[in-house]
Amino acid sequence: MKEYGSVSDGTQTYKTVVIGTQTWMASNLNFTPSSGKSRCYAEGNGNGADTWLLPGSAGVKANCDKYGRLYDWSTAMNLSGCNTKSCASQIQKPHQGICPSGWHLPDTLEWNKLRRFIEKEIYDNWEDVDFGWDVGTKLKAVSGWKKASDTTVWGVDSYGFAAIGSGYCVSCEALSDASGYYSGKEEEAHWWTATEYTNQYTKDATQAYKSKITYNKKVMTLEFEKKADYLYSVRCVKN
Repeated sequence: MKEYGSVSDGTQTYKTVVIGTQTWMASNLNFTPSSGKSRCYAEGNGNGADTWLLPGSAGVKANCDKYGRLYDWSTAMNLSGCNTKSCASQIQKPHQGICPSGWHLPDTLEWNKLRRFIEKEIYDNWEDVDFGWDVGTKLKAVSGWKKASDTTVWGVDSYGFAAIGSGYCVSCEALSDASGYYSGKEEEAHWWTATEYTNQYTKDATQAYKSKITYNKKVMTLEFEKKADYLYSVRCVKN
């Protein structure tokens, strides 16, 4: 039984849904911060040198309305302008970041709590045996994804999480010279977590964990990527 509610970020209202003991946004965040790095999918620089959509165009707004906005990690954490050392000192748990009041950017523990709850239900209901489902299958929306060659890799949206392939942007500030690009629309969904990744050997702390679902796999995974180079989606969870 899906239990829906709502929350506002001051500019728009989002549907929310209860999954286990957690309450999640049922769509990606589409909040425009006053500073930091964020874009709608396919939004260009507006300098005439790239072929992406112009800022403020109807196509840009449509992409943000459908897929939510894409953010770099510091913007998602509301730590724009901090360096590696000062970022770590500013992180609080739970960290609200750009999420509405009373909500926050989930860390890896919270994403794993969601995963474990769904895995147990899949196991208890024999859905892994009868249907071959996994966590990604249960969280993906029934549309908004590229069709996979494996016809068993679909979305059933059992909980109302309604994950869609929102894509990502790499080096968005360099779109005009083709070293920056967008990819993954209707193929991949990535959501920043509030958890940093530090290489145990080099002590490099320029990366953070993300949660990922793709059109051609049934699973949800946790991976890590460069905080500043990649713009990903955000899902907020209730405090």
